[in-house]
Amino acid sequence: IQRAWDVAWGPAKSIPMNGFMLYMTGSNVQIFSVMITAMLFFNPAKAIMSLNQNFSRFESKETAVELIMPKLLFVGLHVLTMMLGVYKVNAMGLLPTTTSDWLAFLPHKQVLEYVAL
Repeated sequence: IQRAWDVAWGPAKSIPMNGFMLYMTGSNVQIFSVMITAMLFFNPAKAIMSLNQNFSRFESKETAVELIMPKLLFVGLHVLTMMLGVYKVNAMGLLPTTTSDWLAFLPHKQVLEYVAL
């Protein structure tokens, strides 16, 4: 079970490196910063999809219940890595968080009166 905890803590080792890479790319929209940000979404998603494959060597009838916490930690750390990606997208200004981003969906004002000059 100790080896399962080692696998579960594996993503935590890459979080500081990913944070440093995000810092070094800056907040401008450039191809390198977009690629790094895309990597922060796709790699954890692929790792979460292969969760049972990563922990299959530790599973048996006796350890099935004991592996729930390492699996949750594994998924949580990958979600934290994805949150770094969301922060980076927001820092680049690509996340629609202001009201001006949604002006196309607001109804137009109805003019009640017209004045002829």
